[in-house]
Amino acid sequence: MYQEQEKQVSVFEFTTPWNGHLDPENRWVKLAEIIPWIEIEQEYASKFTGFKGNVAKPARLAYGALFVQAMLDLRDRECAQTIAENPYIQYFLGFSEYQSAPPVSPSTFVYFRKRIKAHGLARINEILCGISQDDDDDDDNNPEPPEEGGDNDGTLILDATCAPEGYPLSDGSI
Repeated sequence: MYQEQEKQVSVFEFTTPWNGHLDPENRWVKLAEIIPWIEIEQEYASKFTGFKGNVAKPARLAYGALFVQAMLDLRDRECAQTIAENPYIQYFLGFSEYQSAPPVSPSTFVYFRKRIKAHGLARINEILCGISQDDDDDDDNNPEPPEEGGDNDGTLILDATCAPEGYPLSDGSI
């Protein structure tokens, strides 16, 4: 079962424990503004067809937590702890106020990954990039010729020290 979420509060309405406001220039606040959460939620909600069972975690929390984990290169336990410690990340995940208790447990990430598989993440990435399957087909039929010249004309310097040991050189020597 899935229940749609309310609209995100503005960055100035987010309640912090120190009665201050979040910085609108923070990277997590900026990311929260540009990601099309409604489309992601529609894609995520389509996976839940029944009306039985517990209500699923919101799409923004599920996808957002995996996004945070990938961006910061964290393990499940570290990511859950980081989410609990960072009000900016909690805002990014759709919360309206700071919570000191972790909103997700490390084991929840396993369920998020089961629900949002690789093809689901690819679809969400397409949404984020504004790419549809139709756009890809049009590009294949009308490829643009590469530009010639430009600012990248220069000298390419190759370093042979990166070749594997024992790899034959172009003159046949080792």
